[in-house]
Amino acid sequence: MKAGRDGWWLHRWLREQGIDNIVVDSSSIEVNRRAKRAKTDRLDADKLLALLLRYHRGERRVWSVVHEPTAQEEDARRTHREIARLVHERIAHTNRIGSLLVMHNLRPGRIGGRTWQGWWDAHCMQVPPLLRAEIEREYARLVLAKQQLNALETERRHEVAEGAHPVVAQLAKLRAIGPRGAWILDKELFGWRRFANRRELGRLSGPGAHTLRQRHLRGRTGHQQGGQQASTHAAGGVGVAMAKVPARQRLEPVVPASALASRANALGASASSRWRGAWPLHYGVTSSTVRSRPGQP
Repeated sequence: MKAGRDGWWLHRWLREQGIDNIVVDSSSIEVNRRAKRAKTDRLDADKLLALLLRYHRGERRVWSVVHEPTAQEEDARRTHREIARLVHERIAHTNRIGSLLVMHNLRPGRIGGRTWQGWWDAHCMQVPPLLRAEIEREYARLVLAKQQLNALETERRHEVAEGAHPVVAQLAKLRAIGPRGAWILDKELFGWRRFANRRELGRLSGPGAHTLRQRHLRGRTGHQQGGQQASTHAAGGVGVAMAKVPARQRLEPVVPASALASRANALGASASSRWRGAWPLHYGVTSSTVRSRPGQP
């Protein structure tokens, strides 16, 4: 079966029934692009059956098999993905209110900030009644998104402080990684994934993943790219953010440079500089062997 919006329930159900099933990345299925071709369910089924026979004969590169997370690991990714959606909603509501006010030459300061209510009470009568009602509804949605976002972030901080996520606490000690990035790295990369080669790591953490996300948000692409798009976007964004940190401010682990180089070659030289500080934790190096932020033990 192809990875898609149905998630993993069908794959797990088939396994429970004793059926040997694999899930493949839909973007990795080879397609003849030399000419236009007919596309029907019967032709797609015949093509997938032919590829499945080749795969079981030993052609492992015929497509990319998606690694299956457990139900608990899949559920652990919901928090930061919901937070990301709420952040985008907050930005959208804020930009919408600002755009509506600019049409009447009104330019407030920080929309939704401490001074917003006083500013709005003083200027709301300068806006036509229907537009004023629309702005107030938009602001109500903004307040709801901010309340849910604050509640989720507060709950996440409490869980980390109580020691429920030790990997997140370790990653957050690195200079180039903050609490949000540490959570994403734990739940999307280091929590349950195992990388066999540089391509697997690069597709999840390289700059191409972040670029694809930005193009999708701007409307330059109108389709999904594979079954692991959400995790690719999250990890790619963290990787690009880490790459923007000046080299002198990044963490330099205390392990020998030769050991880091060998691990970098194993996981992919293209991502070595971006993930250098996080690999020691992924390979079992304790936090005592890594230099922390200034002022931390």
